Amino acid sequence: MLCSLCGYNFDEEKSKSGCNLCFLKKDCGLVKCPNCGIEIPKDSLIKTMPLSELPLNKEAEVVCIKTKNKSMVQKIIVMGALPKTKVVLLQKYPSYILQIQKSKFALDEAIASCIVVKFFI
Repeated sequence: MLCSLCGYNFDEEKSKSGCNLCFLKKDCGLVKCPNCGIEIPKDSLIKTMPLSELPLNKEAEVVCIKTKNKSMVQKIIVMGALPKTKVVLLQKYPSYILQIQKSKFALDEAIASCIVVKFFI
């Protein structure tokens, strides 16, 4: 999960440690960021993941590119999959089909796994 206030990326299980002292326990509908302590409604949480794991037809935003392979970075830049770009994953098999605005691109799994995206749950 990605905290909408401080930008800290955390596992939902880590946030449950703050719920032990609360009288509401699990049923309050909030998740507490372990970094800044803000309580965020679960339905407004931002989840980050590799593009290859994004559910089909969900709009997401590119967060970063995680690779040191220069040729792979160049391919991703040429497609326009830069941070803050809105993308939609249309297909996963036999190859990944990514839509950026009105353009569609075929990607292999290695490239799709390097692109980290976020979307609202």
